[in-house]
Amino acid sequence: MTERRVDPHVLARRDAAEAAAQVKAFGVLPARRRFPLRRAKFPVIAEVLAGLSRRLGRPPRVLDAGLGQAKLERVHAHAYPDAPVAWFGLDRHRYRLDLRRELPGIVRVQGDVTALPYRAASFDAAVCSYVLQHLARPEAALAELARVVAPGGLVVVAVPNSPQPLKLLLELLHPALVWFKRRVRGRRFDYGAQVQFWNLPRLRRAVEAAGLRPARWQGLGLVSGGPLGCLEDRAWWYRLHLRLGAAAPRLGQDLVVVAEVAPPAPAALEG
Repeated sequence: MTERRVDPHVLARRDAAEAAAQVKAFGVLPARRRFPLRRAKFPVIAEVLAGLSRRLGRPPRVLDAGLGQAKLERVHAHAYPDAPVAWFGLDRHRYRLDLRRELPGIVRVQGDVTALPYRAASFDAAVCSYVLQHLARPEAALAELARVVAPGGLVVVAVPNSPQPLKLLLELLHPALVWFKRRVRGRRFDYGAQVQFWNLPRLRRAVEAAGLRPARWQGLGLVSGGPLGCLEDRAWWYRLHLRLGAAAPRLGQDLVVVAEVAPPAPAALEG
């Protein structure tokens, strides 16, 4: 596994820009809008985990497979201080694990989501947000997430959504676009180029093949940015999109599935 080197001055400038931001998305994340729909997956997932915390009556053990800048952890701590979570953050790159070190209580481990360094049934829930589209073997990652979560626990997955025929078009054209950005524009992909394109039918098949039972689908960002971007400062616009995305999740720009880990099948009776 090749480790990406990052200039510490770049990280320092990023931290300074976040500190100087005038708008805080969902109360905590630096942004241009208060309720940006392309970041709405974080409060949606935080709400799910808060509900799990209250149902268990204790802080659930939650694996964030793709910790990054710990945006989910920041949103959850701000919105649900009364529903704490025991966080375990995993990322394949060491420099990402070093981001947001000021956040307490996150057990950080470098590793690969397709070969998780944890025993079976180690967690009450696992989150994998905006990771599967970068993986050559996303099915292996889903199987690993299902393995490390105890039966009855939750696996929450978020992916960018590409309804047909957009999915087919992207699969055909995206490799050429990535080549152009790398070779002609010299772009480096911090998180790796997108190699998978998801829509609701494909994600459903993959989740169920991993032994997971979808319990909730949520589409996000049906109409995001552009001339209507100013409305993303309004809480009512955000709430409207949550309702619309729950009714028609396959139409959103983002897709979130909350799935339950099925209990093991009972052994066949002998005799």
